[in-house]
Amino acid sequence: MWHGDERQQLEESRSRFLDLNDEQFNAMTERDFFNDYFPLRSRHFNADEYVLPSDTDPEALERLNDYIRSFYDPKFMRDEHTHKGAGYTDLYMAMQHFSDDDAFYIDRNMCRKKWEKMFGRENYPQWNCFVNPASHFVYFQFDRVGEFDERGCRRDFWALEKVKAYLTCREEVSLEGFLDLVRYLADNCQDAFGAKIARNRRIDHLCFWLSVRDFALLEKYVAARADRFVRSMPFVPYIGKIGITLELGVTPGSYNEALSLVLFAYVNSVRSREEMNVRDMFTRLLRMRDPYDRCAFPDWNGSFKEGTGDAGAKILLLESADLLLRNKDPDRKCFMFRAAGMYNKEWVTVLRAYKWHKVKTDYRSQLR
Repeated sequence: MWHGDERQQLEESRSRFLDLNDEQFNAMTERDFFNDYFPLRSRHFNADEYVLPSDTDPEALERLNDYIRSFYDPKFMRDEHTHKGAGYTDLYMAMQHFSDDDAFYIDRNMCRKKWEKMFGRENYPQWNCFVNPASHFVYFQFDRVGEFDERGCRRDFWALEKVKAYLTCREEVSLEGFLDLVRYLADNCQDAFGAKIARNRRIDHLCFWLSVRDFALLEKYVAARADRFVRSMPFVPYIGKIGITLELGVTPGSYNEALSLVLFAYVNSVRSREEMNVRDMFTRLLRMRDPYDRCAFPDWNGSFKEGTGDAGAKILLLESADLLLRNKDPDRKCFMFRAAGMYNKEWVTVLRAYKWHKVKTDYRSQLR
């Protein structure tokens, strides 16, 4: 528990860790490190099983259990002998209600020129705007002028400093409505941000990457138009009508992709729909120590080589489940806002370390 000036407490904690000599550092267990020295707190770091939050809402628990069981379907299962059949992408697309139908049509070259002019330096002298009208989405990235020495130097990990927000429109998705929101953010944001609209039909068709302090702008915009948006993703925590998560930065690059990988492995590791539940699925995930570890999912006819066994993906999935089970809108003290804000250095260390045992060593190297 932090007291007084939280930032000062954070710096003192980092210094206390750096003051350890080699003998003290090497003698420290992983559990001691996460409990006593790592400032970004989660009850799931180095845990062996998933324990439901003490304030779990029974109805919320049953909703999540029902959602998990809904994927116990032959179309998401591999043949146990040939290891052929469905892939996790089949489950991912079903989870996202993905369709090959276009939500809207654009001339990519023409629109790129139009939007680069719309959000160019003449109208927005404070921003460098990068526009990517790709085949499946349209993406905008706004960087503060002078923030980088060269264009795109932090692109690989740019989104790891942001809260990722999902929006789902109640009616047909509108490109003009999306552009109106982008203009609003460009007019008001203090920090670099990103915005994306899917060109295919899917429930998470609007995504935004915002700093913690700029997130309030999105809240204000959506609250004034709350009837236009809906909560559409059962396994994503929401603040009002805004789904919140973090970017993972590696494959899986998104929270929803990580969730689909775990669900797919779980569906292919149980014998009946009735035995499926949140606690069992996440306990299995915690007990998986590396991407190729099959002891937690003994009947899984594949591997987690895509990265779902990584520490960052595990923690994000588990912290999100905690929020959903409490059935309360998250506040600014929740894991996502801490990881994207003051404790971002710690969060990025977890993501880059991949495994529990590497976090301690990598954190020390980063602070030095």
